[in-house]
Amino acid sequence: MHFSTVALTKGTEILTHEVTFLMAENHTLRKANEALSKRHRAQKTRVHQESAHFIHDVHNTLAQKEVDGQICCDKRSEDVVKIC
Repeated sequence: MHFSTVALTKGTEILTHEVTFLMAENHTLRKANEALSKRHRAQKTRVHQESAHFIHDVHNTLAQKEVDGQICCDKRSEDVVKIC
């Protein structure tokens, strides 16, 4: 009877140590995952902001081209009126 109690106690100690190490590893991995998630969120936010700026710039460029084209057409109309 004494042998089985000693074996059970030793097995329980081994399992306790394993659980302790696994808990520490789990904690470390969770922290690393949290840091990685923050970096990914920051990168997504940065890309999203850059895309928004790019789209805004494209809209401004297109609007400026439209205004330049309108000015050009107005000048041509004025030149035609002066010739007549």
